[in-house]
Amino acid sequence: MKFFDIHQQSQEDLLNLLRRLVYHGENNSSLVIGPRGSGKTFLINKVINLFTQELREKNCSDDLIVVYLSGCLQVDDKSALLEITRQLKLENCINGKVFGSFCDSFEFLLKSFRSGGQTSKPLVFIMDEFDLFTKNKTQLLLYTLLNTIQSSSSPMFMIGATCRIDVLDLLEKRIKSRFSHRQIYLFNDYSFETYIEMAKFFIQFNTASKNDKNIFEYLANLFNDKNILKFFARQYDYDRSMSTLRRLLILPALVFDQLSNEDIKSMNLDSVKKELVKSYNLLNIDTKYSLLSGLSILELTLVVVMLEMSEIYPDEPFNFDLVYSAYLKYLQKKNWNQQKHERQIILKAYEHLISLKFVLPSSDSSSSSRSTKINKEHSLMYLALDKDEIQLCIDQYPNCPTELKYYSMV
Repeated sequence: MKFFDIHQQSQEDLLNLLRRLVYHGENNSSLVIGPRGSGKTFLINKVINLFTQELREKNCSDDLIVVYLSGCLQVDDKSALLEITRQLKLENCINGKVFGSFCDSFEFLLKSFRSGGQTSKPLVFIMDEFDLFTKNKTQLLLYTLLNTIQSSSSPMFMIGATCRIDVLDLLEKRIKSRFSHRQIYLFNDYSFETYIEMAKFFIQFNTASKNDKNIFEYLANLFNDKNILKFFARQYDYDRSMSTLRRLLILPALVFDQLSNEDIKSMNLDSVKKELVKSYNLLNIDTKYSLLSGLSILELTLVVVMLEMSEIYPDEPFNFDLVYSAYLKYLQKKNWNQQKHERQIILKAYEHLISLKFVLPSSDSSSSSRSTKINKEHSLMYLALDKDEIQLCIDQYPNCPTELKYYSMV
């Protein structure tokens, strides 16, 4: 991943903010916004490492103090204060002292870095999952931090990483006024060719030491296969994040690492292809199909009955009474007396389908003011499943009864 500069402009923008912090003493605050897996944390860490290396090359002090906070771990102001104290190694300074509030405690910690003015060591706060810090009622940590950055003469910089594009709307007015409003957006807008190059890099990561021409020829043949390219094109259109791509290639990379030299020379692609298909199916499991496969015979029969009703009377809602009547007719037509159950048992199965969102209330029923008072037994509903999904489930259902498997036949 380090060989692909897919966020070059964003990297340069963030690097310039750090240069202003150290070289000119300009305090700032910035947000890195992008979907999960777009490389926000990777970009921040890469910029910190590049800038530290730049300071060393100029024979400057490389004592850039970085404090890492996470909204998943520091769930309140107290835990955040303790983590800041631990990373700044000021436990001995704060122990034994009594403070009136969180602001007093935080101000005391920052006074240690104000004595030298602009010659103090630069202090950078990196706040992962920034939107979770806004869930605190008073947002005291954010207010104290941004207020100190705005008013302090010592060089300080706050970088927040979040996947919520509306994160600024979550901030209070007093906090928003102290924020620098520098936002860096990351999107997975790289080309399909770059996506394939990253896939080649990830799949041979464990075999990087095997610098063999046969390996590069093997990978070239693998990624020139039309079926393989179809898999990657489908995944590229659905989710092109690097983290998802790495998860997709875990199993193929393990198999590729275990290939013998004879398999590589003979260009045997079958084993890697098989694992790639397996990994793709595991990564893109259809949750609705998984739920359908877990239905009982009674519930699946009700689904088939409701499907037939929807085909006979399209765009017409139904209630349980109509479904129950059609269910009895279906059993009589198939001469399937083994599936005759009491009304309450069938109603329980019907309610379970509603809880799984396979059966949804119609728009007319949901918009009615009396819908809350109507029993589920009499509410107008419609089937939220496609015929192909139901047919696929029936075809692969273990020990499916013949009466249900050939439901379309009289």
